[in-house]
Amino acid sequence: MLPAAIAVCIFAGIVFVALSFTLETQSRRMSDRFTTVISRPPEDDLSTVLRGSWRERLLQPIVERLAGLAARLTPATASKEASLRLDRAGRPYGLTPPLWTLIRLFALLACGALALCIHRFLPIPAQFKGLLCLTVLAAGVLGPSGWLDSQIKQRQMAIRSSLPDVIDLLVVSVEAGLGLDASMQEVISRRRGPLLDEFARVLAEVRVGVRRRKAWQDLAERANITELKVFTAAIIQAEELGASIAQVMRGQAESLRLRRSLSVREVAAVLPIKMLFPLIFFIFPSMFVVILGPGMMHMFTSFSSIGF
Repeated sequence: MLPAAIAVCIFAGIVFVALSFTLETQSRRMSDRFTTVISRPPEDDLSTVLRGSWRERLLQPIVERLAGLAARLTPATASKEASLRLDRAGRPYGLTPPLWTLIRLFALLACGALALCIHRFLPIPAQFKGLLCLTVLAAGVLGPSGWLDSQIKQRQMAIRSSLPDVIDLLVVSVEAGLGLDASMQEVISRRRGPLLDEFARVLAEVRVGVRRRKAWQDLAERANITELKVFTAAIIQAEELGASIAQVMRGQAESLRLRRSLSVREVAAVLPIKMLFPLIFFIFPSMFVVILGPGMMHMFTSFSSIGF
């Protein structure tokens, strides 16, 4: 009886010590947390705003408000056209239609101010001054559009050059047993480029509920490339008729390579005609001067010595 009582007392003591240690540890943790919360300086909206850089605190809000004002003043048709052109250029620097309108307006105002300064303060003749002012104003009006057109052409060239290789990869993936969407996702994960960005956008639109036909048609309209339009039309027709996607894409890849070969031959055939003008106006006169010049000078000297 006595050993059992001793064992119970020892067990009760161990439980009491363990509970005391646990409660003390929790009390210490809560005290530390309370001390940390009290010692932490209060956060307010002003301190959060002041933590950013001067661009985030000053420049970004001004640009956002001006872009919002430009969006309200821009007609819907002009905004839609600007959005389409920016999509064709790949949205360089994350440009949006309101921000693009703001950039064009700023370029026009800056070039107008520069033309006014040239007209008032530059000491040059009046005719040259007017020509220079018109050039500056034309740069302000046409400069942003020209830059965007160059971005569109570069992106279209990149898409056109990578289209046959990407189609070959899609054909290999489809023939390996993957579906069209899975094949596109596999190619997107392995390669980079504007064409793969467009395919990723098509997949994203299909996942959010856009009809597959509409997503492919939007792709063709955004890219505005004849080869890609033909490819998307073939894909849509194959899906509607139940034809083999792999055979259709293989035929499209061969057609694109043939078209590229014909375009290269066309460029090579036009080169002699383009080289004719520099030959006639620049190279041939120089050759005539170098070859016939000394002989003509000798003939003039000989004729002058005999009285001619």
